[in-house]
Amino acid sequence: MIACKDLKYSYPVFNKEPGFLNGLKDFFHREISYVKAIDGVNCQIGQGELIGLLGENGAGKTTLMKLLSGILTPQGGEVSVLGYAPQRREHAFLQDIGVMFGQKTQLIWDLPAIDTFHSLKVIYGIEEAAFKKDLDFLLEKLSLKDKLFVPVRKLSLGQIVKFNLIATVIHRPKLLMLDEPTIGVDILSQSNIHDFLLSYNQIYGATILLSSHNTKDIRAVAKRILFLDKGQVLYDGPLSQFRFSDNPQHSYVLRTKTDSLPAGFDASRMRCEKIDTASYHISVQTPGDLSCLDFSDITSIQEEESDLDETLKAFYRAQNQARGQDS
Repeated sequence: MIACKDLKYSYPVFNKEPGFLNGLKDFFHREISYVKAIDGVNCQIGQGELIGLLGENGAGKTTLMKLLSGILTPQGGEVSVLGYAPQRREHAFLQDIGVMFGQKTQLIWDLPAIDTFHSLKVIYGIEEAAFKKDLDFLLEKLSLKDKLFVPVRKLSLGQIVKFNLIATVIHRPKLLMLDEPTIGVDILSQSNIHDFLLSYNQIYGATILLSSHNTKDIRAVAKRILFLDKGQVLYDGPLSQFRFSDNPQHSYVLRTKTDSLPAGFDASRMRCEKIDTASYHISVQTPGDLSCLDFSDITSIQEEESDLDETLKAFYRAQNQARGQDS
């Protein structure tokens, strides 16, 4: 569904010194530098996948979405989305994608949201019966039925975000690209959005590409993540295996037959915290470090999901240190 090969894009940045004379000089001769927003991205994404985009501000997440949606034209490499070159913006391609940027809105400010939806119905050529059925489902799922005829300017930020999500999916796109879809949304509504996205994926088999600094969004929706830094993919794989290799991140809860650690426990290789009677929380570098334990002393062992926030912090610190050493 999505294929990127050595994809590249750089933004021009105009450099200017302060002061009138420097401004006058800049009028005749501008100094331009280029920032690599996407620097050789390679990835393959299949139909129906739930993908999370992670990375610091400026990592290239939004730029990648703009390249995949055709808003920007690649300056190097190749990209294919749904079998199309997105930069050509063919009608059939635009009919099959839905794009939402959390800081932007499709809604008409002084009119109720229903007017925007009727406009989109005409633009996308949606049949009346399908339009009514889908709109009722979306309004119910996102708890917005009583706000449909309220002018957009009188809605809360969270309500505007949810109406924008409806506008993004009203034509049943095969590919959803969402950038910060829960900005300003309360906790209950965040949960509603997560449930809706999972339902939409299951019902229509749509591929969802989700970028968010709210790790709750990623944990709730994504099964696979792309971690970007300075326009490059540092990790591409299952969310459950996303760990920082320099820190022990494999965590387990052990329950033992007696109120003591199992035979063979190696304190130098395992971090241990007692939870309650005959129950322990341990962390190891690799699952193989558990091999020294006497499993006859253990009644159960369960792996815990890694703390995504802590893993991201470790990644960020490591990358910042590496850049500091390089400079």
